Amino acid sequence: MLVPKEWLQRVAGMNQTLQGIMTIAAAPLGALALSVFPLQGALMIDVATAWRIDDGVGRLQKAHRDHAGFVRNLVRHGGADGVGAGQCTLV
Repeated sequence: MLVPKEWLQRVAGMNQTLQGIMTIAAAPLGALALSVFPLQGALMIDVATAWRIDDGVGRLQKAHRDHAGFVRNLVRHGGADGVGAGQCTLV
């Protein structure tokens, strides 16, 4: 994610908050899945999300190949809002 330097701490805080929420919510959601579905059904949730993530990663890799120079030019020449080279950080 490309973020202006003045937003870097805010975005890092948001990422850390999201990780914490996911860590806390994972155990109760897993218990709920096991109480609602049989073991095979709960495991299929894992398989389906892994497949979905893998599909998304494949799409991201294709988009990266298709538009590799776009981000480089955006940072080098500045964006639509006037953010120029050296003012953004990749997180």
